[in-house]
Amino acid sequence: MRPSDMMLVVLLAILGVCSGSVQDFMSLSPSRRDVMMMQMRTTKENASPGYATAQLDQIVDHTNNDNNVTFVQQYLYNDTFWDRDHGGPVFLLVGGEFGAAAWWSMLIPTILPLAQQMKALIVLPEHRFFGSSFPVPNLHVDNLNKLFTFEQAISDLAYFHGYVSSKFEVSSSTPWVAFGCSYSGVLASFFRTDHPELVVGAIVSSAPVYLKFDFSEFNEQAAINAADTSVGGSQACHDAIASGFGEFNDLLFKSDNASTIQKLFSTCSPFTKDLDKMTLTWTLQALFSYPFQWSKFYNPSDNALTDFCNEILAPGNSSFNNLVTMTKSRLSTPCLPSNFSQVVEILKSTLDTQPTPDAWFMQYFYLECSQIGYYATCEEKDNCIFASLNVSFYDEFCQVFDISPSDRDARMQALNSRYGGTTPTGTNIFSVNGSFDPYHLLSATTPNLSRGNDATVIKGAPHCANNDDPTPTDPPQLVLARKQVAAQVFEWVTTTTQAN
Repeated sequence: MRPSDMMLVVLLAILGVCSGSVQDFMSLSPSRRDVMMMQMRTTKENASPGYATAQLDQIVDHTNNDNNVTFVQQYLYNDTFWDRDHGGPVFLLVGGEFGAAAWWSMLIPTILPLAQQMKALIVLPEHRFFGSSFPVPNLHVDNLNKLFTFEQAISDLAYFHGYVSSKFEVSSSTPWVAFGCSYSGVLASFFRTDHPELVVGAIVSSAPVYLKFDFSEFNEQAAINAADTSVGGSQACHDAIASGFGEFNDLLFKSDNASTIQKLFSTCSPFTKDLDKMTLTWTLQALFSYPFQWSKFYNPSDNALTDFCNEILAPGNSSFNNLVTMTKSRLSTPCLPSNFSQVVEILKSTLDTQPTPDAWFMQYFYLECSQIGYYATCEEKDNCIFASLNVSFYDEFCQVFDISPSDRDARMQALNSRYGGTTPTGTNIFSVNGSFDPYHLLSATTPNLSRGNDATVIKGAPHCANNDDPTPTDPPQLVLARKQVAAQVFEWVTTTTQAN
């Protein structure tokens, strides 16, 4: 979910290292997309016994009762185990910022055996503006402002509930349970809050339900992770990061030696303003964010934090020189972008075209700028040990969509008030988080049993860890969390079934 991971998509677009349109580049992200796909695994290998693909006519604008215009929304389903005649439940997997197939493979590993046990129907609607489900043929700002909102997405889920109930002849007494992870977990939580009559509960994993634009806490947690020996870090690693990025920041922002950074980091053009310099630091955030959110100390093949520490602590060079080497080793492009205005113009040029089914960048970028934020800032006043990047950069960056910071802040404040932030106003919401994941700081981590809301925090676990395929090396707390999820779903379903 790290917003700055978008940077490498822009790198490809700016440098033109491939042929094709700008939007083609936007669909290729070798950073955020690969990060998510590492967690999602391939559908072919992990969705067995598979899913069927279908479509429905979804309402374009739920806020306009006089307009019945529809668009084609894709959805996936698996009815292999479903026992309709004996009240088998419906598991609603909530899609997010990728196509439906990607979210299926993300959520299905631990849900499939639960569906088999409970004889459930599984359905997953594709999120509007992602995959093949576009309500309009372009990304004009006016269209996004009106049609790409939480209200529209939640209304899509409610409409989909009615469609599935009719299409699959689901009894009105059949319990539905919503599942989501990361942004889709936020949506699942909000859906349960708005429509408790449609789902009996929601299981939300690593869901940052407190919407915050300036998310400085991300890098605060990342610094804690870097020093934590129990998850693969060390104090020496923490100190090397602080030293390496400290020298980088001093050369870039506090001296007349910015040209040294241009040469060492092979920037594409000279710096003419601070926004150009922060374009480079944004790049570095993208390159180095993975180990501090996704690393698994219990999985030798994906203990990314230890690997990062070994690199920055490599003997024979200073941590700054190691940082330079690490940057170059992660890129296949001839230079790094350092022209903020050029980045903005390239992004603006994509708004008149419809993204390809694999694209996600501009849509999620709009969502961040307008409603959810999560921008990981790094400022000296916060004792941040990484590359400096302040909130004014993101304010300027979001002008791609002509978004007023005051309007954005008011919208986010209203959403936090409606849904409760880290203390959800809804009921029957079970939140699962990992203490390693910085997003647990914006999530519901404290139970509120008076509202039926439970929570568990898995020590040392990364983002959405409970959705991963179980492995023999999983720590006991992760194993327990999966059992707690299963027990909670069973309780919701059986209680509802018995009541009916």
